[in-house]
Amino acid sequence: MSIENLNVELSKLIQDLRVRVFGKKPNLSDIDPNFGRQDFKKHGVDYSIPKKYKRHLIIPVHPPRFAYLVNAFCNVDKKKSDDVLLTIVLTSDVECKMFENYLEMSGYKFPIPIEAISALGICEQFSLPSIVQCIRENKNNGIVNFKKMVAIYRALCLGVEEITCIDSDVLFMDHPSKMFDRLQHNFMKKEVLAGHSGMAANIVKETANFFPLEDEKKILGIMNDGKLYSWFFDAPYYPRKATIGWFAQFIMHFGSVENAFYHLKWGTFEHMIFQFYCLLYEDFKVVDIRPFTGDRVPDELWLSEVYDVIDRTGYHPTWSNLGGLISYINEEQKARAKQEFEVAIHVDRVPARLDW
Repeated sequence: MSIENLNVELSKLIQDLRVRVFGKKPNLSDIDPNFGRQDFKKHGVDYSIPKKYKRHLIIPVHPPRFAYLVNAFCNVDKKKSDDVLLTIVLTSDVECKMFENYLEMSGYKFPIPIEAISALGICEQFSLPSIVQCIRENKNNGIVNFKKMVAIYRALCLGVEEITCIDSDVLFMDHPSKMFDRLQHNFMKKEVLAGHSGMAANIVKETANFFPLEDEKKILGIMNDGKLYSWFFDAPYYPRKATIGWFAQFIMHFGSVENAFYHLKWGTFEHMIFQFYCLLYEDFKVVDIRPFTGDRVPDELWLSEVYDVIDRTGYHPTWSNLGGLISYINEEQKARAKQEFEVAIHVDRVPARLDW
């Protein structure tokens, strides 16, 4: 199978997705299990190493965040499972060289298998010329979304079964395979937990606007006209089957995956686009956590509030805000946190303490 067959294979799903016009759920059960498993050596690139791993942990990064990325894995045991490939997405070949030099100077060795790739290189190899320009110009301040989406696209084409794509300001408290296990379990619940949107209401609306008008209206109805915000309560998770359906929806609405990517902006959060797709086409439902958390956005919840959501809903997110984990916390809560979460997020947002 050649790379040129990619959109042909995806387009087979479009007829199933068209039934959404009549308010029905698309049938994605007949996806070719060999879709996307292409021989990339024909295109001058040997992807045999990435193809060994069915779980890809994608982290976009740029030079000011190299230290965050290295620190993120300081707790990970090298001797545990190596079924996860860390895909570090730099912007260009120049940044890839800078990252290589950084690792050489620091002497740091990642405890899990890694690859460092260029987002511009992905665009060139996968025939996405307009996205090259989008990245170079930081079109609509959306560079991080472009980098994430082209990396997800590449992983899908490599035949990866499970993908998560997160930012570099994290701290792993266990091996990433544990995070994938939890995310896989949570995805089967078919729930999107959403809290108060606060200042993010415009982001919810802008992300909904990425969909056709009919779907946009449905999404805004589900998300209480932007008052519900679903990003950051749990890590993004992209299982293969649903992700192929998501990309087929891109083709149906925008004409091609490339054209869909071209319309990304800073405020079109890739994870919420996928969540909204799941709400429309994968029988997911929203769980409103505002009765437990009040008027605070999900990523600013204190640990006690996250525990309250867990205890009341039975949904166990894989991560929590680092500030909430280390501030105003008793020993009992700390002990539970070590068992409860695999990842801490927003390492760069830990509040200063002036009460000493």
